[in-house]
Amino acid sequence: MTITTTPAYELWDVETGNLIGYYPDEAAAFLAVRDGVIDDGLEHWGPVTLLRVEPDGQHVAIAQGAALVARALGGPGGTISVGGRSFDAAQVVLGLALLDVLASPAFMEAMRGLRVALISSNDETRRDIERVRAAVGKVSKATGVPVRVETQGARLALVTPDKSMASLLALGMPLDVDRPPMPVRAVEDGYAVDIAA
Repeated sequence: MTITTTPAYELWDVETGNLIGYYPDEAAAFLAVRDGVIDDGLEHWGPVTLLRVEPDGQHVAIAQGAALVARALGGPGGTISVGGRSFDAAQVVLGLALLDVLASPAFMEAMRGLRVALISSNDETRRDIERVRAAVGKVSKATGVPVRVETQGARLALVTPDKSMASLLALGMPLDVDRPPMPVRAVEDGYAVDIAA
């Protein structure tokens, strides 16, 4: 029977409780992590911890997750050299993890869904503005007073050179009869009533 007088090292997946590997020294364990990151990607190493097993059987945590990967990828002093510049290994690991997320199929699908939602929302907004323009055109034609729809960012305003028409539009804008009329503001070529801001 051999009694060990030097510590050994173990890599464990703490989510599954599985032993990944047993190593004679810390350098061999970090090399296994580095090779694993290269082969499997960063996402597999979040729940992994490195333990030192003392001769008496006591387990001592060395590093886990991003800290473990940073130490495995880092050079002297925990830095990684990229393009002649030294970076903190933890920053590189976080950057690589972000790149993994951005390149993942799930993220790409979410971005496609967001793009479709934004485009359809924009189409709905454009249709709503066109309906407002059509109604304003009818009001202008019926009254003989020019009124136009003006958009600026999120603001949608009815603009007319006639203060009385602006006041009338302000009274008619709140759909809730208990609400006060919309404020009328002076603009360069008349008066505006903000119907959406």
